[in-house]
Amino acid sequence: MRLRTSLAALALALIANASGALADATPEQIVAALSGVEHGPSATEVRAWSERSIPTLVSLAEDPQRPEFVRARAAAAIRTFAPAPEARAALERLANGPAPHPLVLRAALDGLCIAWAELTVAQRFLGSLASDHREAAAWAIARSARPEARAILARARESERDPAIRATIDSAERELERAITASRATPATTQSAVLRAPTAAMSAPRTAASIPPSRSPRRARAR
Repeated sequence: MRLRTSLAALALALIANASGALADATPEQIVAALSGVEHGPSATEVRAWSERSIPTLVSLAEDPQRPEFVRARAAAAIRTFAPAPEARAALERLANGPAPHPLVLRAALDGLCIAWAELTVAQRFLGSLASDHREAAAWAIARSARPEARAILARARESERDPAIRATIDSAERELERAITASRATPATTQSAVLRAPTAAMSAPRTAASIPPSRSPRRARAR
């Protein structure tokens, strides 16, 4: 009986130590995970780092010396920690920073719109002079699956002067309708399922795992 109890205690201790090791992933380990050749870390892997990794992810997303796909994956990974307030604050910081990188912006807006149904920040970028920013905002708003997003995209389409971005908004509106239909069909969808939800082809990444190293943003164009 004592032996069985001792073995059980040892097993629990090993599990606790393993969990602690994962939760306390070093910045170097996080960078390695975000630098995968084929894909980035899964949502399960990111959750294992715990919310303590958020400052590291923000730092990586903001670092202009890092490869753009690592920066984008870092930003995309942050929404895995929803609904933690610090995760939302981190995404708002990335979106509202000076001259945000298009891929980092897209990941931040995606996170805010999908995990928190926060459309205000993305809506502001629909009026940006940078076409990449307007494009990112339209797709993020579409992925929110919120009925009120219909009017936001409709107004953006009416005021958009760039035919290419107007076509993007048209596609985003169709994506929005699919997202709304899907959300009504599966109202109890979990966060991990949302991260992997199939969507139409988009111009920027959706999750940390789905961002390929070769992805490059289009050159920003003035309106």
